[in-house]
Amino acid sequence: MRKPLVATLLFSIVLAAHACSTPPSGSESDASTAESPDAADAASGAQDGALPATDAQPSPADAAEPGTDASPLAADAGALPDAAGSSPDTGAGSVDAGAGDFTPETSNTAEYLMQVWGSSGSDVWAVGWHGAVLHRAAGAWTKVTVASTSTLLDVWGTGAEDFWISGMGSTLLHRQSGAFTSVSYPGGDTLYGLYGFASNDVWAAGLGGALLHWNGTDWQTVNSGTTKWLWSIWGSSTSDFWVVGNDAAVLHVVDGTSTLVDVSGVTTSSLKGVWGTSPNDVWAVGANGTILHYDGVAWAQTPSPVTSTLHQVWGTGTSNAWIVGLGGVVLHWDGAAWSPWTSGTPNSLWGVWGTGPDDFWMVGEKGTILHKP
Repeated sequence: MRKPLVATLLFSIVLAAHACSTPPSGSESDASTAESPDAADAASGAQDGALPATDAQPSPADAAEPGTDASPLAADAGALPDAAGSSPDTGAGSVDAGAGDFTPETSNTAEYLMQVWGSSGSDVWAVGWHGAVLHRAAGAWTKVTVASTSTLLDVWGTGAEDFWISGMGSTLLHRQSGAFTSVSYPGGDTLYGLYGFASNDVWAAGLGGALLHWNGTDWQTVNSGTTKWLWSIWGSSTSDFWVVGNDAAVLHVVDGTSTLVDVSGVTTSSLKGVWGTSPNDVWAVGANGTILHYDGVAWAQTPSPVTSTLHQVWGTGTSNAWIVGLGGVVLHWDGAAWSPWTSGTPNSLWGVWGTGPDDFWMVGEKGTILHKP
């Protein structure tokens, strides 16, 4: 009489185990099977990549730190491109919200915008998904066609006809004499950050600890001292600049030599953006609302009013700096503390740049562009 009871119990246990091992529809396991991520990018994504592994839909397997910025478009899955890389661009960008402290501008794209830069307030560029390049002149944004459909990640230059755009899949574009040309570089790793000091003195950082220097003729590899994913560069001079990245990576490059600075006693969070005003006034921001400050001697935590991922920092002086981040977060530094401002959008913001305290732009999800006039 006990055998049927034992059999029933065993069958119930098998069913329960199967249910636990089978992910529900739409889970991370299901979503990632639709992907064909590049192996190198996928491996780095596991470190804390908040970007898609390819130019197709981002995989949750490439998640950032839990509970922060797992996928830049996770909240907007319906607008994602499919695995073939088709574009979700449906026209004018949207900020999806009411009144804020900034003025929304029509971007004429629904692409995810990653960074913004300009040679002046009347010559501003923004870059993003699927080769999206936008130019603002005469107060309006227009699309510019380039020979790339890759996700474009950063833009930086020395003038209206001398700037660079980096992107996924070895994409590197150089603007000169009114045209964009593709430029090859050693390694071909995806480059996430660009910064420089002259037309023949430009730096780039990216996947696998890639660090490169442009000397006006070609790009040359520089030993970064790390294999961590590097996101952003800023410096006061070519002989003194900083690079930040995943897993609290902080590099100090002095006279062309990179040194990995140990900040594990301050933070273990991944760092996405860096900016400063001088060698003794540098900010770095990243996951978990992390805000670090360097005073010329050491890095230290600064109180943050948020816990969400912060993507970039930019400013005009020691008492005026701005941070943008996940979910439309905007923070302002007044010289004493960081405080939240109303962005007027729930869309994540990735890039910020401007010409002065009352003339800067923020860009992000769904073609969002905000301006502080």
